Amino acid sequence: SSRYPIGQGRPVDLEGVHAQRREFAVAFVAARAGDLEPLGRYVWPRASIVQWFALAPWIVEAAIYSRAAGGSPPHDLLDPAGPIQRQVLRRLASSPLPAVARSSAAFAAALPPIAPDPVVVRILGLLEIDVGGHRSTAPELRRERVRSLLGLLVLRRSVRRIEAAGILWPELGDDQASANLRVTLTHLLRLIEPRRNKNAPSFFIRHENDRLTVYDDGSLRVDSWEFEAAAAEAEDFERTGAPSLALEALVRAVGMWRGDLLADVESHEWAEFDRLRLSNLFVRSALRAGERLAAHHELGHAALMAERAIAADQWSEAPYRLLASVHLERKDRSAARRVLDHLDDVLAELGVGPGPETLSLRRRVLEGG
Repeated sequence: SSRYPIGQGRPVDLEGVHAQRREFAVAFVAARAGDLEPLGRYVWPRASIVQWFALAPWIVEAAIYSRAAGGSPPHDLLDPAGPIQRQVLRRLASSPLPAVARSSAAFAAALPPIAPDPVVVRILGLLEIDVGGHRSTAPELRRERVRSLLGLLVLRRSVRRIEAAGILWPELGDDQASANLRVTLTHLLRLIEPRRNKNAPSFFIRHENDRLTVYDDGSLRVDSWEFEAAAAEAEDFERTGAPSLALEALVRAVGMWRGDLLADVESHEWAEFDRLRLSNLFVRSALRAGERLAAHHELGHAALMAERAIAADQWSEAPYRLLASVHLERKDRSAARRVLDHLDDVLAELGVGPGPETLSLRRRVLEGG
């Protein structure tokens, strides 16, 4: 018999394939008439060959009947599974034959979740969520624990269920806290995946053993992830001697900052470290961007960076020095003095004096350059 490849893989005996196809067709017709035994006995070829035997929904239906009768269809036969195949699974899951219903449910349980509408989560500043390109106003977003759980998950990316329950309900015992977590998670999934079937697994939040893990997929964007990635990218460009690219990344990072982490979510100790860490990263990024902009004589943009850094951390000297330096570069000594005078008041509140760099800048301002 002649042999040559069909698609990818090893050569195939075409006469044997035609025989397998005929046997498949006869067994499938018998199964639809109520006799599952022929498909139970059927020896399945690999999935890349079976796909040529019939329409995709018929192949799925045959695989369900075969497994119900003790057969072993290829495990990757439904990979990937589109809407048509999933529709067959849903239909046969309610079959009056228990074995068929169980087989269909087993196939469905092994499938990966369907990618939902794209979701954007913003946690830098006020919490905002876009679903499918539209700002969400879902009632679940008004639930404080739903907001806290979302913040916890996107910050940690993976957390043990018992830990999440203890963080959000520290005053409750393990059983009650875990029960509250299940209810809150249901509301959260309804918020970010509103079109998900009730019993279907979540696409974005995966249950892995005893952990909840956020699936890092292109369909989910989180501003804090992108902010940190842009800041890290700037550092890489600086190390490799690409200052213009570093400045672009810094400006992009600063542009994502809308305020303190989860600014309108009830304060929890679990968020304090990340709140401080991200705020410090923002101040450093704004300062580095401002210094590079000042070096390029883009003084207006440099002043804006300094002002944003001051708004984020009023106790840091460096942003005041940058702003005063910009005024000095503009030959506006009085504006520079006002900035440094204000800094003196801030430092006095802390009970400390200005550092050497600030004193040096003060002398330059007094001397006129």
